[in-house]
Amino acid sequence: MVNKFYSKIFSSGAVNIVGIMLIALSGIVLARILGVEKYGEYATYMSIVAMAIIPLVNGIPQIVIRELASKEPKENLSSRKYNVIAWSRSFLMFLCVPSALFVLVNSWWQGTSYIMSAILSTIIITKAELFRRGAILTGNGRVIYAQTLVKIIPMILFFLGLAIAVLAFDAKLNEKSTLMIFLSALVASLFFFRVKNKVFLLKNKNKSLYSMWSKSVAPFVFVAAFSLSVNEISIILLGNLYKSSHAAMLSVSIQSVNLITLGMISINSIISPKIAELYSSEQVDKLQDLITKITKISFFISIPIIYVFFFHGEIFLSYVFGDAYRSAQAVLAILTVSQVINLITGPVGLVANMCGLERMSLKISGISFVLFMIFGFILVYFYGPLGFAISIAINVIFSNVVMSKVIYSKIGVKTWLRYK
Repeated sequence: MVNKFYSKIFSSGAVNIVGIMLIALSGIVLARILGVEKYGEYATYMSIVAMAIIPLVNGIPQIVIRELASKEPKENLSSRKYNVIAWSRSFLMFLCVPSALFVLVNSWWQGTSYIMSAILSTIIITKAELFRRGAILTGNGRVIYAQTLVKIIPMILFFLGLAIAVLAFDAKLNEKSTLMIFLSALVASLFFFRVKNKVFLLKNKNKSLYSMWSKSVAPFVFVAAFSLSVNEISIILLGNLYKSSHAAMLSVSIQSVNLITLGMISINSIISPKIAELYSSEQVDKLQDLITKITKISFFISIPIIYVFFFHGEIFLSYVFGDAYRSAQAVLAILTVSQVINLITGPVGLVANMCGLERMSLKISGISFVLFMIFGFILVYFYGPLGFAISIAINVIFSNVVMSKVIYSKIGVKTWLRYK
C-alpha cells in the first residue's frame, strides 16, 4: 500500500515536472523571442485570462472530484455521480457568460480590439472545459491520465505551433499571434480528451442536487478569486499603471517560484479524493497521518530549488530568461520566502476544500486579499515591482498560517510541518 502510494506520487510528480517544465520553457522562449515589452503585454493578457477563468475552474472541478470519489455505487443513471457530471457541463456554460463580459469590460478599459477579446474569451472557455474533463477523470481515479491531457498535451501542441510559425513560415511573433497559437493548441487538445460516460442518456435530473452544487460553487470561486488573482492583479496593474517591463519582471519571478511547490502540487492531485474519502468516513487519525506524510515530502523535495533561488537567484534569472531579467532577483527572493511558509503550513487549501471548510477559507482569503490591496498600493509607490512582491508574500503567509490554525480547531488535523 505504501509502495503504491509513493509510486503514484512519483508518477504524478513526473507528469507535473514535465508540465511545469513545458510552461517554464514556454515562458523562457517567449521572453526571449518577444522581448521585454511585448512579453510584458503577453503576460498582461494571460493574467486577464487567469482572472476571468477563476469562476470556471474553481468550484466545479472540486465538487466533481468530491462527488465522484465518494463510495456511492453506480446503480442507475439518476445517481449523484451521473448528475454531477451533467450539472458540471451545464453550469460551466452558464458561468462562461460573466467571464466573457469581464474580458469585454477589461478590453474596453484598455482600449483593446474586439478581436483580441474574442481570442481571450475562447481561450478561457476551452481551457475551462479541459479542466472539467480532467476533474471527471481524476474523480474516477485516472489522475495521471487527466494530468497528462490537461498539462502536457496542450503545451506540446503549443510548442509545435510556435515551431511551425517560426521555422516553416518565418513569422514575426507578437502577443496576438502567440495567443492565437495557444488557442489553437487548446482546441486541438480537446480531440485528445474524450471522457466516456453515459451522462448524455440522463433523463431524470435531480434539481435539488443541482441547486445544492450551484450554491456550493460560490465559496470556491471567491476563495480562488481572492487567492489566485493576487498575482494576476499585480501583473495587470504593473503593466497598465507603470511599465510592461515591470510586469515582465514580476511575471518571470512568479513563474520561477511555481517550481518550489511542484512537489505539493504533484501530491495534492493524487490525494484529493483520498482526503474527501477519509474525512467523510470520519477516519481522522488516518487523515492526520496522510497530511503529515505529504507535508514532509513536499517540503524536503523542494529544498534544492529554494537554495538556488535564495543564493543564486540572479544567475538563475540571467541564465534562464536572459540578462534583461537579472534585476528581478529581489522579487524572486521575496516570493521564495512566501512559498517556503506555504510548504511549512501544508496543503491548507486542499484540506479545506475536501473537508467542507470552504466558507471559513473564504473569510480568511477575503481578509488577506484586503491586506494585499492595502500594502500593494502603498508599497508599489515606493518600491515598484518589489512592493507588489512584498504584498503578495504578506497575503500568502497570512492566509496559510491562519487557515492551518482554523483547520486544526475545526477538524483536529495539524497540516503544518511536524517531525512526529
